[in-house]
Amino acid sequence: AVLLLTVLLHQAIGVCSDIAELQAAERSAVIEAVQQDGLALQNASETLRADREIVLMAVEENGHALEFAADALKSDREFVLTAAQANGLALGHVSAELKADREVALVAVQQNGNALRGAPLAFKADRELVLAVAQKHGSAVRFAADSMQRDREVRPN
Repeated sequence: AVLLLTVLLHQAIGVCSDIAELQAAERSAVIEAVQQDGLALQNASETLRADREIVLMAVEENGHALEFAADALKSDREFVLTAAQANGLALGHVSAELKADREVALVAVQQNGNALRGAPLAFKADRELVLAVAQKHGSAVRFAADSMQRDREVRPN
């Protein structure tokens, strides 16, 4: 009985090490894939879609990749701020609570003015946010509220 238990234990250890090797190989493959195309995150396992490092790599390559991240990451303010700094277009895929966070929106539009498109209406009429867009990404002002588009400071011409 002890011999049988020992054999079964060794087999279980072998299976566990095989699983660990498979998980490491899957992680490496997903990293390589998201570096080429951030949207490849949609094909990753649930576990890897919750991996901060992998999701951030995907977002750096394509801001819209955040759509496929675990909900916990899309609701994590610290992570969302980092993602918005890496690619402002991630703003369109964060939790509703964080989409309404002015600091998150400001970071996103400073990185990519086109992030204003996915911002709440109140931010599209927010003078500071729209001026930040106008200074760095003039063409993205088209996503601002009409009142801001008519503002001479936003559009001097």
